[in-house]
Amino acid sequence: MPVHTAAAAGNLDAIRLCVTSDSINPNQADSHRWTTLHCAIADGYLDVVEFLIDQSVYDTRFAWTRDGRKTLFDT
Repeated sequence: MPVHTAAAAGNLDAIRLCVTSDSINPNQADSHRWTTLHCAIADGYLDVVEFLIDQSVYDTRFAWTRDGRKTLFDT
């Protein structure tokens, strides 16, 4: 998926274009069950991570890990 590739490369401009085009869902998982957020976090692209969190339709305070555990944001 193009947006996953952009996130893994830290290409914020490409991600912005994908997200604003309304044709790509950045929350959709790839074949490895990774979202764009997983890709950006894995490679340490903080600016991309912040953008994706701001764009998320989910309440990230109640996010879950891939194996079903609660994240540190859960209060």
